[in-house]
Amino acid sequence: MDTPKTTKYLTLIQTYVIDPLDRTTLSQSCFATVLMLCGCIDGFGKLIHPDEKARSGERFKYFLERLGPRYKESENELWELRNDLAHNALNVAAYLSHVHSTSIAHLKKSSCGQYLLLNTQCLLNDFKQAFNTLRDELSENPELAARAENRLVEGEILHTDFEEWETTSPGSIKFVKSK
Repeated sequence: MDTPKTTKYLTLIQTYVIDPLDRTTLSQSCFATVLMLCGCIDGFGKLIHPDEKARSGERFKYFLERLGPRYKESENELWELRNDLAHNALNVAAYLSHVHSTSIAHLKKSSCGQYLLLNTQCLLNDFKQAFNTLRDELSENPELAARAENRLVEGEILHTDFEEWETTSPGSIKFVKSK
């Protein structure tokens, strides 16, 4: 099945999220890493959730499962963290770390049961694996590919006077507005 919008969307995620997190020092910022990946998880949930009218929390948790069973077990804490970061720019739900030594405690709950330890490098690696699996599924499953393709719309990037500066232009793919 030909899926040009979905292919473009996945390429944009690879180019503007995964590659910078992989190839630059950006991933040293736990806040930036979690916020960017949560946005992708939201988007991928919207892309493939069986119910096109599913609410954002449902979509987020639906795709989050694809990162592994430990994510499913921590879905409420991760949803709370996503909301804290996206809506308040504050983290009050988790201890974040990008250093290798904390990877053994990734997604472990604190002894008081109040907090989660989230290793952002583990999150990134698990996300990349889920991303690659999704890419394969979209090429092998026509129903899933059609669902994703129907939820995206391609727009036109209008030329502006901003192009004279060094900027990143807006993407030409966006989600169809919910009806």
